[in-house]
Amino acid sequence: MERGLAVVFAIVLGVAPTAPVTADTLGQKVKIGVQSTKDAAVRVGDRIGDKAKDLKDRMLGRTSEGPGARHQDVRAAQQALKDKGHDPGMIDGRMGVRTRAAVNDYQRAEGLTVTGRLDDDTRAGLGVPKI
Repeated sequence: MERGLAVVFAIVLGVAPTAPVTADTLGQKVKIGVQSTKDAAVRVGDRIGDKAKDLKDRMLGRTSEGPGARHQDVRAAQQALKDKGHDPGMIDGRMGVRTRAAVNDYQRAEGLTVTGRLDDDTRAGLGVPKI
């Protein structure tokens, strides 16, 4: 019945039906769209949480390392991520968007808590000691 209506509408509109219109394909497209929306919402939530943590740390003056050491630390982590197949982008010692995404991917792949940060478990898995 639904297929018949789709064919009738296609003929009335002057469009030749090229692929069968079924509830299965429509349902699959909806499921894919819903899942991609959920994934995007999780990524946005992670980024907001990370920014809030970074801001709180800066406001409270929580820094355990000097600026030079931090860049070396991030650079070592970037190289380790790249060696393990997670692309952090340019190895520049900056914890940018691509590096954070690579850390997220690595944490997911290794079954770690996904924080996007170089926490102790992530450092240990990458073999990057805290400088």
